[in-house]
Amino acid sequence: MQIDQNRIPFRCPTCRGETYRTFLNKLSDVGCGLPGEWDLLECLQCGLIFTVPPLEPDQFEDYYPAQYSSYNPTGALRSTTVGGLIRRIAMLPYTWRFGSPTWGERPFGSGQLLDVGCGAGMFLMEAAKLGWHVWGIDLSSLAVEKARINAPTASIRLGQLEDLQPNEMFDMINLSHVLEHLPEPHQALRLCFEHLAPGGKLRICIPNIGSLEARLFGRAWRGLDPPRHAVHFRPKVIERLLQECGFAQVSIRPQMFASFISESIILLLPNGRQLFGSRVARLLYLAMVLPASLSYMLGNADAIELTAHKP
Repeated sequence: MQIDQNRIPFRCPTCRGETYRTFLNKLSDVGCGLPGEWDLLECLQCGLIFTVPPLEPDQFEDYYPAQYSSYNPTGALRSTTVGGLIRRIAMLPYTWRFGSPTWGERPFGSGQLLDVGCGAGMFLMEAAKLGWHVWGIDLSSLAVEKARINAPTASIRLGQLEDLQPNEMFDMINLSHVLEHLPEPHQALRLCFEHLAPGGKLRICIPNIGSLEARLFGRAWRGLDPPRHAVHFRPKVIERLLQECGFAQVSIRPQMFASFISESIILLLPNGRQLFGSRVARLLYLAMVLPASLSYMLGNADAIELTAHKP
């Protein structure tokens, strides 16, 4: 990769550095098939990778359409199907080593839990079953509408972290595949720190751009998802950022995300995006669960879960 010599009006979202190199260029929107072209730049000061040009606020509604996957979490295979049974069996190596793909060690509790970017509310629904008093917030009115149906006991509002009142405090804050969508991740983490009670826990799930899969698939890697993914992290970069924001006891584990592998394979095919949601895609996903589970046991993962605590 060549280092770009010209200074352009893009600064690193976290350290504000102006020196970078082009990581990938001329990427298209493979997730929703919307028009546009984007580059990924790697900051030479802090190592963060970010998408340019970033989405403007008035573009969010266009690039998060009703068919966006987080608003329609049907699941790759229902647990009641034969395929769902095969999936659970194939995941046994992973669940034996790391616990639930969703939770890790299930955090039973009775405190206040906030899910930022709650989507259709599936995480809130599960958290409520574990005993939490659950709160959700999302910028999408469609997501909020669906979350209120799926998690009827939750308090869910339309908005973002900045809209929280200073006195609103939580024992756990969850950002599951949300941080990569935020153009100012450093600011978001500081707000999470401010709204956590002492001893509170932050949980983050993000794609791992330092993974073997990201290197193998390159521009076809499903974890890129331009332009919705505004920032991209390697484990050491996000760990350092959490520490800079005041968090302690940072831990990292691989997160089971076999769909990244199956959809990346599909994107290598001509017009592969048209196969998303098809029977071929579901079968390919099922075929990838066991190898992904074994791969993650060896420490490789194209998605990671981080937990950190407020001292």
